[in-house]
Order: sequence, then C-alpha cells, then structure tokens
Amino acid sequence: SRYPGVLQRIFADLPNADMAPNWDWSIGRRGLGIPGKLLVVYLPEGGRIRICSEHAPKAFRVHDARTGDVFSRGAHAFPENGFIETPAGGPTVIVCCEHV
Repeated sequence: SRYPGVLQRIFADLPNADMAPNWDWSIGRRGLGIPGKLLVVYLPEGGRIRICSEHAPKAFRVHDARTGDVFSRGAHAFPENGFIETPAGGPTVIVCCEHV
C-alpha cells in the first residue's frame, strides 16, 4: 500500500462487517455499502459525486486518502440535491454513515 495504516484509520469507527460492493447508490462511482448504514466511495482525483439512493446515509465526511485526515463533514440532500463536493487534485474517500 502506498499509504500504510490510512484505511485502518478511516474504517476504525465504521460498521463494516456486512459491507458489499455497490454500483447503484452513486452515479458513475462504485463503492462499498450497507443499506441505511454505510457508503464508502474512493475518488482517485477528488471531485464530486451524486448520491442517487435513499439507502445511502445522508451524513458524510470526506477524508484525504493519503493521510486519513477529514477535509469536511456535512449532509447531502437526496433526492433534491445528492451532490457531495471534495477537493480536486488528490485522492479522497467519502464516507456516508449515520454517525459521522
């Protein structure tokens, strides 16, 4: 791994026992999810995603994938506006979870 320990730091407080690959909760991005509890999406160059499912929790945090640091926290407004913005130019991880 290019960034040892970062995934452990990001996933430390997340419910991950039942995660499964997901292609349906965001447009054009794959992730890992647990319906109603968790969605994790990796963006290699940052940017934005659009959440398109009620199964993705509304609360989110955006991590720098190189360090695990949190850039921002918020809540998307699916179905009215499910966009989540992240800093462009570097890898980011979006975590939608009920307890961010």
